[in-house]
Amino acid sequence: MLTHMKRNLFEAQKELNTHMDNGLNGSLEHDLGFYKKMIQVNPTAENICANAIFRKMKANAKKVTIGDLQLFQDAYRVVQ
Repeated sequence: MLTHMKRNLFEAQKELNTHMDNGLNGSLEHDLGFYKKMIQVNPTAENICANAIFRKMKANAKKVTIGDLQLFQDAYRVVQ
C-alpha cells in the first residue's frame, strides 16, 4: 500500500511539474481539481500544492477575475 501511495505521489509530482511548465496560462479551476486529488493521495503534498497555487496566481495576476479569487480562497482552505 505504501509503495503504491509513493508511486502515486511521484506520478502526481511529475504531473504537477508538467503543469507548472506548461500550464501557467491554464485554468485555475482545472488545477485545483488536480491539487485536491494529489492531497488525497498523500496529505504531505499540501505544501507543494499551496506553493503551486501561489505561483500560478502570481504569474496570472494581470488576468485574475473574481471567480479566480473565489477558487483560490477555496483551494487555500483545502491546503490548510
